[in-house]
Amino acid sequence: MITLDVAEENEFISPEVMAELPRRCECGHDLVLTDNLVQLCCPNPTCYLKVASRLEAMAKMMGADGWGESTCKIVCDQLNLKSPIDIYDPDIQYEYPEGVSAWDKKLDNIYKGLYKEWELYEVVQLLNLEGIATIANKLFRGYKSIEEAYEDFDTGKAILIAERLGIGKGDESVMAVNVYYTLMQARDELLKAEKIFKIKKACDKQLKIAITGGVNGFKSKSQFIEELNRIGNGKVSFFLNGTVTQDTNFLICDAGESGSTKFRKAKAYGIPIMDATSMVETVRDMI
Repeated sequence: MITLDVAEENEFISPEVMAELPRRCECGHDLVLTDNLVQLCCPNPTCYLKVASRLEAMAKMMGADGWGESTCKIVCDQLNLKSPIDIYDPDIQYEYPEGVSAWDKKLDNIYKGLYKEWELYEVVQLLNLEGIATIANKLFRGYKSIEEAYEDFDTGKAILIAERLGIGKGDESVMAVNVYYTLMQARDELLKAEKIFKIKKACDKQLKIAITGGVNGFKSKSQFIEELNRIGNGKVSFFLNGTVTQDTNFLICDAGESGSTKFRKAKAYGIPIMDATSMVETVRDMI
């Protein structure tokens, strides 16, 4: 991010354009330029306009009527919401925001979401975190809780994120780093959401799969995991473990990877080691 003062001092943008640019966000924070100098944005993560956009998306996902852009902006501004889930804070919900009609009905509509059971990844989607909502299924599938997911994220960091998303090295790895830091910043918010919403019970039979090297016959590790879950058909659930630990169920090792650290750990822990083809056959035998 580049401040407008820095951009002006270094003449990154013409004086004529600079003169027309707003300097402050409606939330009161100074606006900044993106690194490519094409967009103004507010760096405040709890800017009420950002929270309002997320609240509107959450209400839409729930099917809660009455939570359009205007209502969400007023509510987030006047009630000082720092997250969409703050709407469920008992110290906030009974304050009547000025300019919002049928407030009690609107609250009833959005409270209906608390009576529904959600998949764990859907709870993440409800919060509409920037860059996370569309990939939440790949990131959180197979975990029984947000806390369990973060235990893996803390260990595997951006490398695990990249593996779960099926992205490689190079420029795409920047995405994995950004996703990782977004998740770290949102940890408390997600843990709070997990306590508020009803989470569907995860599949009883969940297996952790670690992979060393590539996977023959598949474009990526995530594609391979998706295929295992397709075959499992809800009766057994698989998810990618970034490292080999004692609770890893299988290590997938195609030719040429027997000297890796993951391979040595799997041998030491007595974890079954097989190639991708054998794993697919094993899953078919399970069903």
